Amino acid sequence: MKLHMRFVDRLPDVSSAGIRTRLEDALLSAGKGVKRAWVDAARAAHAPRSYITGVRGASVAVTRSVEDAQRVEVAVAITSTASGSGWVDAGRSAFHLPTRIRWPSPKTRVDAKGRMYINVPLSKKTADIPAPILRRARKPSRRVTTPGWAGLTRGKASWLLLRRLYADSPGWHIPAQAGKGIAQAVVKDTERAVRARVAEVWK
Repeated sequence: MKLHMRFVDRLPDVSSAGIRTRLEDALLSAGKGVKRAWVDAARAAHAPRSYITGVRGASVAVTRSVEDAQRVEVAVAITSTASGSGWVDAGRSAFHLPTRIRWPSPKTRVDAKGRMYINVPLSKKTADIPAPILRRARKPSRRVTTPGWAGLTRGKASWLLLRRLYADSPGWHIPAQAGKGIAQAVVKDTERAVRARVAEVWK
């Protein structure tokens, strides 16, 4: 996913290498500020962790093209490292999860009957787990085998319960989700500051 800000203006002479360098440095600095604003906005909007991590690791690049002696186009692009995260901003329609998986996939396993499946980790809060199950899960030497809780393990931030997903599994219908428009709002909120930063080059 890319957040792209483009500026086309009639500006003072940009033929000087020093001016060009200052222009690009100013836009790069402004772009880094936009990236920080994007991270803050994603956190405030309670975006998925993968989205926030992708924005945190985003690259900031500047492009420039001079059309004539006094007309210049400059742009800064902040590109997230999270693939498939565009739905957070644009929203998505409802879908059946098994139909979105390529069978077989690198994560595919085969059960005793020869049917392909993948393990889907479901996050569980400590308060939602029955006390006897929790006591058993906390003992490294013991494995939870209770129906409905089999395979419960401790993850980095929460408890994880593995569920098998087959190509013909019923259920697993993911509801539609409205877009949060985080990137679009960041562009709108920071554009004036970026333009001001670029304008300082000629002061």
